[in-house]
Amino acid sequence: MSTPTIYASQAGPALALPRIAMGPFTRYRANAAHVHIAFAIEYYSQRASVPGTLLLTKATFISPHASGQANVPGICNAEQIKVWESGHRYGA
Repeated sequence: MSTPTIYASQAGPALALPRIAMGPFTRYRANAAHVHIAFAIEYYSQRASVPGTLLLTKATFISPHASGQANVPGICNAEQIKVWESGHRYGA
């Protein structure tokens, strides 16, 4: 039996079923310096604990001039990068 298109996503040879893929939900979870707060790291880490889970983060600005909103995470300085990398310990 084939899986209906609405329930699966194909990316090359990889097939992602909804139960193992989720989109971003923590858009405004950064501090005033645009560094992810502990809650966001814990959030993604918990969801990445299931083997085979595909997590999509969010549009993250790569330049201090690119942020137009408060409390949105960035990845353009050492502190921001360190926090993003800390999630990889958990597979996030």
